Amino acid sequence: MTKEVQVPLSHKRKIIILTGIITGSLAPTFYSFARGNALPSVLAEFGGMQFYALCSIVAVLTMAVCTPISGRLGAMFGKKPLYTGGLVVFCVSLLGCATAANMWLYILFIALSGAAQGFISAFNNAIIADVVTAEERPKYVSYNSTAST
Repeated sequence: MTKEVQVPLSHKRKIIILTGIITGSLAPTFYSFARGNALPSVLAEFGGMQFYALCSIVAVLTMAVCTPISGRLGAMFGKKPLYTGGLVVFCVSLLGCATAANMWLYILFIALSGAAQGFISAFNNAIIADVVTAEERPKYVSYNSTAST
């Protein structure tokens, strides 16, 4: 059995990776703010104000279910492809929310965005832990936490 040797990343490379991670954290945060502000208008247009609570519950529930699942899948297939896939699915779900033809499609795309947020949030700190040393980790995790709240 051979031991794989990791070459340390340069400071510039770490900053590029961490900028991408923090940007990936900001996207779901901005979406949550926008959805909270736009949801009454969207529901009024679809005539579905009785589904107001369902829209929020679906997003949080699918995120809570997908976070541990994504952790297991990340151990099997790697963090980077699943994180990138989560970002792509998140963008597609936002496009679906914007073009939904009815209330049920809108709720379906909100659920899909919640699942993608589960994948994104599961890998943020894990990727930071892979990139920086243990001494640097608290600093970069705090930057990421600040961006995602």
